[in-house]
Amino acid sequence: MKNDNLLKKFLAEKTNHHELAKHQIDSYNYFVKYGMNKVLDEIGVQEINITEDEQIKIKFSNIKIGSPHIKEVDGSRRMLTPLEARTRDLNYMVPVYIDIIPYFGDRECIPKQTELYQLPIMVNSDICMLNKMTRDEKINAGEDPYDAGGYFIINGTERVIVNFEHIAANKLILRKKDTDISVRIDSSHNGFTQKHSFEKTKKGLVVARFSMFSKEPVPIVILMKILGIEKDKDIVDAITTKDSEKEDIYLNLMQCECPTKKECYAYISELLNIKEEGKEQEIIDNRLNTNLLAFIGTDETSRKEKAIYLAKVFKKLIQLHNNELSDEDIDHYSNKRIRTVGELLENLFRYSIIGKWGLISKLQFNYQRLIRRGKKIVRLEDMVSQNTMTKQILRAMATGNWISGETGVCQRLERTNYMRAQEHLRSIISPLTPSQEHFEARELHCTHWGRLCPVRTPEGQNIGLRKYLAVGAQITEEIDKKTKEEAKNTIKELM
Repeated sequence: MKNDNLLKKFLAEKTNHHELAKHQIDSYNYFVKYGMNKVLDEIGVQEINITEDEQIKIKFSNIKIGSPHIKEVDGSRRMLTPLEARTRDLNYMVPVYIDIIPYFGDRECIPKQTELYQLPIMVNSDICMLNKMTRDEKINAGEDPYDAGGYFIINGTERVIVNFEHIAANKLILRKKDTDISVRIDSSHNGFTQKHSFEKTKKGLVVARFSMFSKEPVPIVILMKILGIEKDKDIVDAITTKDSEKEDIYLNLMQCECPTKKECYAYISELLNIKEEGKEQEIIDNRLNTNLLAFIGTDETSRKEKAIYLAKVFKKLIQLHNNELSDEDIDHYSNKRIRTVGELLENLFRYSIIGKWGLISKLQFNYQRLIRRGKKIVRLEDMVSQNTMTKQILRAMATGNWISGETGVCQRLERTNYMRAQEHLRSIISPLTPSQEHFEARELHCTHWGRLCPVRTPEGQNIGLRKYLAVGAQITEEIDKKTKEEAKNTIKELM
């Protein structure tokens, strides 16, 4: 009987305080409080080309959230409730205001506030009107007091953004299978992720493969020379001080046959098939700064740090080959992360501003159209179209097709019964293709204990790829930048 009472109290706590959808609501609240401003800080100052010789510099800052309203045909405005949005097939959204700061030269001008877009509201989040209501007030408003929330209302339909499982970003994962030795890292910076693979070939050459640079592997020692460690002796010292490990480094230096930095640039130029004479070094430097280990930095000052990081990767490959380090299980949950609704909306928000069809492109198009028609340029805040971002976000949430190429991200909430709705809110989807085997990824792993339900998974192609959070599992959120710096400083003081 005591165990029964304990279970009842546990379930009552979970349902009464909306704990079952807490990971969804916390992630969305983080996006509203910190995520949008973080994206604006990452974007920084943007240039809008009005003519070939004239540009306007602008910066977005100071996000402010309004309240959900509906504008009737007669022009009257009043509060919009989730119930009314469902019954009238409306979007439950809130206006987002922003300060646009124009630049005159390098000097900031007076900021102008304007409405940026309409943000879909998550039910029971901090900006939802139900969050401040008591149980009786919810009942009087026609809402279910036991509804955990964690979903959106788009065109009157309840839709949920599901959680996505992915490999932990910016973390080295050592892999060894028979004689194949490699190190994988998914470099993530400003919402964009690039897979990097470092491997040791059968000839003993340590090479790097990463997207958006070259289809062919690039020797690490050549990259290190281009990034700032030019002398062979300095490369050896950066990698190791053990004589037993230096033989592999000497072998790599001999096989590359590029003793100088200039010859390294020529090697890469031929590898990339660069045909613009005189600009080879500039093109290579730009690609390396942008694409190689972008989480370390994307400017000139981070090149030396990237070279040192490559030296550490080289040493790990040697130690892995010599059995001094053991390989890692990529399916271990310490090597996995969950991409929640806040991170997915953050990526969508970023793309809707600086993407191909984003707000910046629309502003540039509007200005150039005015110039071609010989019209006078109007105020900057009047040039911002609220529909540009709103339409992109609503389209993604209505279809479920996200900017990263993922499909089924936003789904219609299943209301078969109460438990099925809660289960849908706690589902986790793997990005792996269901049509392929992926036997190891589908198997139950010991690290799933307490985190994922060991029983609940669909039959058929999606078995093991679609999982569900355990009842007591929670997903932590990223801390803000200020708290992160304080934690780092505290750790340094303790060391």
